[in-house]
Amino acid sequence: MTDFMIRSDTLENLRPGLEKARELIIDSIKSKRPILVRHHADCDGYCAAVALERAILALMYKEYRRESDLFYYYRRLPSKAPFYDYTDATKDVSNFLSDSARFEREPPLIIVADNGSSKEDLLSLKKLKLYDAKIIVIDHHPNNVENDSFIDVHVNPFLAGGGSELTAGMLGAELARLIDPKTPNPELLAATAGIADHSFGSETEQYLMLAQKTGYGRDIIKKTAQAVDFEARYLSFLESRSLVNDLLYGNAEKHKALIELLNNEIEARNREQVKNVMHYSEILDMGEAGETSRHAWNRS
Repeated sequence: MTDFMIRSDTLENLRPGLEKARELIIDSIKSKRPILVRHHADCDGYCAAVALERAILALMYKEYRRESDLFYYYRRLPSKAPFYDYTDATKDVSNFLSDSARFEREPPLIIVADNGSSKEDLLSLKKLKLYDAKIIVIDHHPNNVENDSFIDVHVNPFLAGGGSELTAGMLGAELARLIDPKTPNPELLAATAGIADHSFGSETEQYLMLAQKTGYGRDIIKKTAQAVDFEARYLSFLESRSLVNDLLYGNAEKHKALIELLNNEIEARNREQVKNVMHYSEILDMGEAGETSRHAWNRS
């Protein structure tokens, strides 16, 4: 049995669900059931999806031995909305019905990461189930009980006495290690997810300690999180497998260059935004005696 990277009662309570998700993913790969990872287009969602992607693709390559199969049987797509939008679900159903007709494939396994638990996800889940898709949800948002009737495996800390501080990226990283213990950089992905989602629990601190042992401190992890959220806006609905992999610690040289490039731009835009806000701002100084004076910023 693979140990978790950190100590967490919530994680231990979630182990049965994580093991069940692992079994469904492995069975899907062995039976050549297509796998689609749908994730929220923010850093936490990307961390969860990329961790799973690395584990799934490694196992697929061992099973199929053809590079083309890594694109034929697997896809990862972001969702801009903070839930599994019905438009995205309709596209996914249309695509897999078309593939089933052309290539005689089974309905896919759809892994929903950092989405899937809310009431807004329900209609999409119902539609997927209507067309016989298998569904795994890896999420850390409050659970709408009705959703569980349409989910094959639901991993969510709210179902195990925990809360949102154990993020989807952390859960995805731990599940990836259960699938393939050699999955690269799971502690970095988990730590980055925690920083990006402003999770200040003990889980984030433990992952950060592990990340520091690999040479990545809090500052570079924070910059990575900022860069991923920045890039996500421009990637929109694209998979961008290689680019996202480089952003999230794939190629060390490219990662360093991308983080420097994007954070320089982020800082420049932040300075410009502050300058513009200050140009139209006033300060109300109540003074020690409670008298109010008004000061406008120099607008010259």
